[in-house]
Amino acid sequence: VQENAHFVVVDMVLEMLEAVKWVVCLQQLKNTHPHQDRCEKQNTSKTNSIYSFDSGFEGKIRLSCSKALCHPHVMWFCQRSDNVSVPIMGDDRISLTEEIVQKTRMRGTLTWAPPRFQIIFCVQPTHRRSDVIASQHFLCAGCGTKIEPRYMKKLRYCDYLGRYFCDGCHSGLESVIPGRVLNNWDFARYPVCHFSRQLLDSIWQQPLFKLTSVAKNLYSQAKELQRFRELQEQLVSIKKLLRACRLSAGVLDEFEQLPAHLIQELHLFSMHDLIRVKKGQLCTIAKALMQSAVAHIDICELCQAKGFICEFCHGEEVLFPFQRDTCTRCQDCRACFHISCFRDESCPKCARLQKRNKLQEDINSAPTLIKHT
Repeated sequence: VQENAHFVVVDMVLEMLEAVKWVVCLQQLKNTHPHQDRCEKQNTSKTNSIYSFDSGFEGKIRLSCSKALCHPHVMWFCQRSDNVSVPIMGDDRISLTEEIVQKTRMRGTLTWAPPRFQIIFCVQPTHRRSDVIASQHFLCAGCGTKIEPRYMKKLRYCDYLGRYFCDGCHSGLESVIPGRVLNNWDFARYPVCHFSRQLLDSIWQQPLFKLTSVAKNLYSQAKELQRFRELQEQLVSIKKLLRACRLSAGVLDEFEQLPAHLIQELHLFSMHDLIRVKKGQLCTIAKALMQSAVAHIDICELCQAKGFICEFCHGEEVLFPFQRDTCTRCQDCRACFHISCFRDESCPKCARLQKRNKLQEDINSAPTLIKHT
């Protein structure tokens, strides 16, 4: 409603100025040529209808005006072709904001509106062509052109919007459909209209798809995606470790081979990322980064100092959270242990922390007990 408000305000001002100019002109003609009343009536009847056009609205608007237009308490009405009167100017009984909202022209008509920018995460349901076109009131979904029922078969289907378009709005272009990728891991190209093709191209490389929200079952359907998820979780953990090391600048530069959002947030992908996962490209890059980062951590004393020692076996091997194949973490204190060593009994570090906290509480409560005694 607000997107064409500035056009409406300009139209209102121009209509007001033209009406005032015409009233002033009539008054001057009446004063200079008092015998031209008949001519004045004819001219007035011709000019009482003012036609205005603006972008986004092709309808004809007839502004009913009279000699009383300059009166401050007159409400003007905009008479449309559908015989609906809409107030466009008024006195202090209605605010300017309300006038603009009432006057603002909606995109399209009562039976048709052009497609809007929207991201669709689902697959369009399958319906009969005749039913879909009938629901469109036999209008092209893109431009609103009236279609005769005998020409229904010439309309072209857009797999993204689930609507039919004329050949002017749909030339047979194809694109990957996000809904089919997120639900079926289907990267085939389907016919789309010009509007959908431009929309999908504009969001192709934007990280808009949080898989845990819009495609919860996709990891179980796509093995390639599950493998990359494991590598991604390891890389996120490794990067946190490398950021704390002042000697890891060269290794961190290699992480720029992956899009930044894949290392900053889990499960967030663009369509371009998902198709690279399907082709195995991202997994190859992630494995190479893993090897380079692990090689640095193995020889870096600063990184080794941030590792963990298994408190069950007290071995010399330094453990890190990203080593998912050999170590596990305590859910409470987040300490790392060997998978084979970790048992259901209480975590040694948690027990040590609890004992320390209890001792600290006893120390803090000791002066209070002495004071009361």
